[in-house]
Amino acid sequence: MKENKIKKVSIFGAGYVGCALAGAISHKYQVDLYDTDPKKIDLLKANISPIQDEFFQKTLKKNKKNIFSKINSKITLKDCDLCILCLPTNYEDHKKGFDTSILEKEIKRIKNLNNKIPILIKSTVPVGFTDSQNKKFQSSNILFSPEFLREGMALEDNLNPSRIIIGGSKKHRKNLIKFLSSLSINNPPLIEMESSEAELVKLFSNSYLAMRVAFFNELDSFSFEKGFEIKRIIEGISSDPRIGNYYNNPSFGFGGYCLPKDLKQLSSQLSSDSSHLIKSIDKSNQARFEFISKKIIDLKPSSVGIYRLQMKSA
Repeated sequence: MKENKIKKVSIFGAGYVGCALAGAISHKYQVDLYDTDPKKIDLLKANISPIQDEFFQKTLKKNKKNIFSKINSKITLKDCDLCILCLPTNYEDHKKGFDTSILEKEIKRIKNLNNKIPILIKSTVPVGFTDSQNKKFQSSNILFSPEFLREGMALEDNLNPSRIIIGGSKKHRKNLIKFLSSLSINNPPLIEMESSEAELVKLFSNSYLAMRVAFFNELDSFSFEKGFEIKRIIEGISSDPRIGNYYNNPSFGFGGYCLPKDLKQLSSQLSSDSSHLIKSIDKSNQARFEFISKKIIDLKPSSVGIYRLQMKSA
């Protein structure tokens, strides 16, 4: 690969995705990290991580000369070679889709400041969003790259990605995939495609994970009712290498931020005739909630304790 041309990056959004990406980039390049929350910016300036990621905390102190935290209203884009958007896109039930207003606002501001700077979207978006923004601004330099991160391990996953996917025009994605691959310390597959295809990869990946959770939960519910030993059954099923011994631990149901909203977004964009499986995943998850709740109520406990109120270890 030829030498990467990107040397200075501006990241918008100091959440898990933005901070982890800033940490990975800071090993080799300069990063301006923008956020609207002054508390996050103050923490970053004090070399304190605003997210629960021990690896990022160490990196923040080690590479503090390369990370510059700034409040979002003071965007300059001075000497910037790339803007990366890591902003929230919450699912809104009444709209039956993601709220992309924050993303659209930042894209417009960046375009008004410097139309030539490439914009890389890392936020999860509806299929067709990136194309629609390029058409709106009559450009081809807005691209999309899905992120696949574990909470609490986000920086490590940026440095050791399972794959790097870039979606957009061939003219711009070549340089961006060089840049993203230069951050990794492993040798991940590099996959180029159209932006809408990359957006679909993200939504279907998370929907598959949600489906896998629902699958093993249904197996657990059936085994519980029949008095079968679930651990032995899961071991027998997961020993098939085509299935694999991972992501198979029965639970109350999938929750958190990403899986429910991405599943809803995908389901809303698929026609009823082509998405019987996808649309059934949420129903299965809701049934699991009700199943476990009923079993607890049937025990008639005087009180119920819930251990840990967060989805994952941090």
